[in-house]
Amino acid sequence: FRFYLIKGTILAALLFSIALHASSYEVEKGLPFSEADPSLTLDLYLPKENDELNPCIVVIQGGGFAPQNGQKFKPFAAYLAERGFAAALVSYRGRPDHNYLDTIADNKAAVRFVRAKSSKYKIDPDRIGAMGRSAGGTLAAMLAVTGDDPKFEGNGDHEDHSSGIQAAVAFCGVFDFVSRFTDERQIALQPGVKTKIISNGEWIGPAFSANQHDWINASAINHVDRKESSRQSGGAGVDRRGHAAAPEPALQHLYRNPGEPGSSIRRGPVRRGQACTDRLLGDALRWRQGDESTQLSRLP
Repeated sequence: FRFYLIKGTILAALLFSIALHASSYEVEKGLPFSEADPSLTLDLYLPKENDELNPCIVVIQGGGFAPQNGQKFKPFAAYLAERGFAAALVSYRGRPDHNYLDTIADNKAAVRFVRAKSSKYKIDPDRIGAMGRSAGGTLAAMLAVTGDDPKFEGNGDHEDHSSGIQAAVAFCGVFDFVSRFTDERQIALQPGVKTKIISNGEWIGPAFSANQHDWINASAINHVDRKESSRQSGGAGVDRRGHAAAPEPALQHLYRNPGEPGSSIRRGPVRRGQACTDRLLGDALRWRQGDESTQLSRLP
């Protein structure tokens, strides 16, 4: 009897905690953000009882550059909404039917949609960031470093609004597709590198070559102003995996722990990623005040 009572108490406390957190935000589900494909929708997580405009984070799920609906990253969106951020959980198209330009354009269309609808949803259009893991990290980085570059914009929904973002956290992404398959140190770090060059090539398009335009163009590192890179993330610059720091005005923090094979949203590396996202985007978007000794570089 005592055992079941304890179990019941724990269960009740857990359910109360879930209900308490869920009541701190609401979700607008299935909002279509692009006419390019009816599958392109996003779920908007909105903090409740806040009279101020909220910064918004575009949450980008990874998955080997295949199409994604974002639903595996609901815990990230909920985590951010509980802490005062709006969060846009996005879907996008991917390989084998769509290449990197389509995928990046989908994510840019999501940013433009958020900005276009900002007054309706009490979002600050000048404080929009992105976060992602794995392929999602690659896409968050590309949002950070390409600004309103027309070659990545696609055919334009809400084209009178910018797709630029003010901050990004990208972890476990690919930021240099050429070095990934030519640098011996990077090759040694990757199990199944032959499979990855095929799957990455399916997304990028042409067969791999170190000098091929699309493999270079799909790499965030090649859209970075090297003079600016040392000013971000404590001078992180570029590390041995080709991780690039973003130019002004975006801040890209590189989460260096790749996690464990098969890690899920419940395991430690991703929970640390949630905290990393919260802290760094909060700082970059001037959302939360804290001890100056723990703050990272602020935007001007």
